[in-house]
Amino acid sequence: MDTPTLDLKTGLKMHQQGDLAGAEAVYRSILEIDPDHAGAWHLLGLVSFAKKQYRQARTEIQRALAVCDTKAVYWSNYGAVLRELGLAEEAKRACERALSIAPRYPDALSNLALCLRDLGEKDRAYHVFREVLVIDPDHRDALQHLAGLCQDLGRGDEAIELCNRRVEKAPDDVEAWCALGDLCMAQKRLAAAVRAFQKAASLTPENPQVHLSLGKALAAHGKVPDAHVTFAEAARLRPDRPSWKHRHLGYWPQVFGDQAAVDQQFVDLDRQLDEARREGFEFDWRRCLEDGFCPPFGLTHHGRCCRALKEKYAGLFAPHFAQVRPRQQRSDRLRIGFLVTAGREAGFLRDMAQIAARLDPVRFEVVVICSRSGVEQCRKAIHSPHVDWLGYPPSFEAAVAAIRAVRCDIIYHRQIGTHVDNYFFPFARLAPIQCTGWATHGTTGIGAVDYYISSDLMEAEGSENQYTERLFQLHNTFPTYQVRIARPRPSSREEFGLPSRGAIYFCPQRIEKLEPAFDPLLRGVLEADGTGTILILKGRHPAAFAELVGRFRKTLGPAGVDRVAFAPNLPARDYYRLFQLADVILDAPHYSTSLTGFDACSFGIPIVTWPGPRKVERYAQGIYRKLGIEGLTVGSAEDYVATAARLGTDPDLRRHFGERILERSEVLFEDEEAIREHEHFFEYAWGQRDALGE
Repeated sequence: MDTPTLDLKTGLKMHQQGDLAGAEAVYRSILEIDPDHAGAWHLLGLVSFAKKQYRQARTEIQRALAVCDTKAVYWSNYGAVLRELGLAEEAKRACERALSIAPRYPDALSNLALCLRDLGEKDRAYHVFREVLVIDPDHRDALQHLAGLCQDLGRGDEAIELCNRRVEKAPDDVEAWCALGDLCMAQKRLAAAVRAFQKAASLTPENPQVHLSLGKALAAHGKVPDAHVTFAEAARLRPDRPSWKHRHLGYWPQVFGDQAAVDQQFVDLDRQLDEARREGFEFDWRRCLEDGFCPPFGLTHHGRCCRALKEKYAGLFAPHFAQVRPRQQRSDRLRIGFLVTAGREAGFLRDMAQIAARLDPVRFEVVVICSRSGVEQCRKAIHSPHVDWLGYPPSFEAAVAAIRAVRCDIIYHRQIGTHVDNYFFPFARLAPIQCTGWATHGTTGIGAVDYYISSDLMEAEGSENQYTERLFQLHNTFPTYQVRIARPRPSSREEFGLPSRGAIYFCPQRIEKLEPAFDPLLRGVLEADGTGTILILKGRHPAAFAELVGRFRKTLGPAGVDRVAFAPNLPARDYYRLFQLADVILDAPHYSTSLTGFDACSFGIPIVTWPGPRKVERYAQGIYRKLGIEGLTVGSAEDYVATAARLGTDPDLRRHFGERILERSEVLFEDEEAIREHEHFFEYAWGQRDALGE
């Protein structure tokens, strides 16, 4: 046996043991002796692949194929590399070439299934994965990726079953437990997610990534103090990743016990941001999805202008991105990109999709930019020959390159600040002009976002001072295009366990938006209407729900809390059947209804709203301004309670407002002015581009 062959086995052993540097050194030494050693080139490519150096991996495996193109494993792994580079069609052909050599090769079939998934052929991908498991029932990648695909296809129980099958067969497999945890997180099975990550952490207590995942699960489960301890342990294990030390800054309690706790949280965050800045915050933008974290969403829930805090937060990260505004030659038409990050597709389809699809094709080119997993969902819903599509790759660095390559003139970020990816994409400056609007509740604090699109229906005088972006207000329309919700089939109170008598006062916001300042209003309504019931959504976080109930026992009193009904998580069709049973909608003062406001108007249900000075407190008021309806917008706590109770106890008054809302509500839905106003904005913003500077 020749020396290169012996050395190859040595390198492969190192490779399998995780010693990538040692394996790479061996492979390169072989290539110094034999520059055409196909096996060494192939394995060197796999080292680069493991290091996420995908372009280098492609070059190296190409060298292997140039020497020997008859090995299925080379073609299969080449396909895996191409897929990571976003070249799904080329990757598919490579996998098919592998299968032409070895038709029942499980790895090639699994890679082919991943390509099909990326290309939107999810049903075919499902069957190919199933074929893999017939050949090899314990195939790790197929079990893992089929579970994820089942999740995408709405087969949640099957996804969990596949993950459980994997951990049963390999109970000491840390990766399998983490995959189960990730899947449970996606399905909001938060207690199960915590258990899965805790098991993974027990198997590998020195693995910082597992502690990081466990911290996220604990935070999502409402156990924020425990999450902070876990984040600290992850940071201790990775002193070379200083940003991990500050991960706790992105997580707040979902439910606060009282107003003093809210006030203290703001003080603490301000202090901690200053400390992080003084320490010299280090951050690798290429690892945003791993290292990054976004401001706590709860900043916007408590009736405060958060511009200064959002700016401080963004100031930690902005220096680590090259803040260079792209300069490019555009065509005769403006190229507008609508960026929708993973998991936000349903929201986009409801609030912005029709604006994207119906921009004037003579003046605009439109590209909808989604995660690979979201392209098919959006494409099916948008039937327009004028829309182009980009499914960006999962790597943040590769996604940035792919989006920039589309060369949009303006990118509309559908939502900024609810997740790591949608928070960091704007920092990377993806187009000469970047903007956001409807689904981003308040300013981003990010200097690279040029415009915030709002409406004169919702903004208070002087509100431009609340934004780091230039505020652009649409005239007499909303920065969204809404379609009326069809009235569901009739339902009964008995069906949902609600009292047969008395008014139902519905608060359709998530429980984290029910801040302590709301409790006196709820108590006032219950006291003013002795037979009424307040209906609240239970949410997906048992720990947070328990804390809310505990707070209500103190603020509403034992008698009051007994008149609060909690609705479980329901499918959309059942949720709307419950919704239509409401007599009155109670708007949270510091976080007004937005989409649910449109829903209420679809059914003719009056909303009692007490607007504040910020847009997030003025959605319902904006709806009433559009409708020209007065009498449901109040200016004090006393008026709020009195108006709600009058509506609840006076069926004729309630019917009067309900009929007026229904009569006038057509102006809210399928409003063509929303499209025309966005067209005006895009042309205005492009005309002002030179004034934006670098």
